[in-house]
Amino acid sequence: MFEVVSPAGKPTVAEISGKSSSEADLTGKKLGLIQIPFPNGDVLLESLAGLLKQQFKGLEPVKIPSGKRLAWGDYPDNTLTEVVQESGISAALVAVGC
Repeated sequence: MFEVVSPAGKPTVAEISGKSSSEADLTGKKLGLIQIPFPNGDVLLESLAGLLKQQFKGLEPVKIPSGKRLAWGDYPDNTLTEVVQESGISAALVAVGC
């Protein structure tokens, strides 16, 4: 079981169930890219996603906005958990700055 932790530092009550493995297979999966204001976080996430796409056939990276009415890379609000849950992703890369 995974707990969704707010990058804003405020606890949430939502949880996501699933398995974690150091040998995860991302073949054909949807990978969420979540950027919380981080200088050049977009470049980092897109570069990592590109490398993972080379390794895992059919991997689909998708940019997850920081909330229901927010853009990718904005400071998150309390709807981020809902956005992640509704996105259908199997895994996420998160770039968090300060």
